[in-house]
Amino acid sequence: MELLDPEEKYIAHRLYRDSCITKGKFYLKDLRIFKNRNIETIIIVDNSIVCFSGNLSNGIYVPSYIGQCNDNSLELVVEFLKRIANSENVQKELDKLGLRNLYKQFLERN
Repeated sequence: MELLDPEEKYIAHRLYRDSCITKGKFYLKDLRIFKNRNIETIIIVDNSIVCFSGNLSNGIYVPSYIGQCNDNSLELVVEFLKRIANSENVQKELDKLGLRNLYKQFLERN
């Protein structure tokens, strides 16, 4: 995260497993913990779509990094975050990514 946003201009908070709810073998990031924040301004970036399955309109899926030198996923995320940084409703922007369909496909396979 320090490399992606060294000035903390785009990433204000981070949630790790200790902030998650466990459901079976899965960890879920539940945005309801942010009582005093507008959910329309929160983005979750994770390599597990299940992690933000309760908030698909707030999530960006990034494939796990396993050493591929041509992996530019995080660079694309940074560019996307810069593009929507001033958006009043990131959910509208994120819905354009089609994660609901991706998650539906995931559920059908598992």
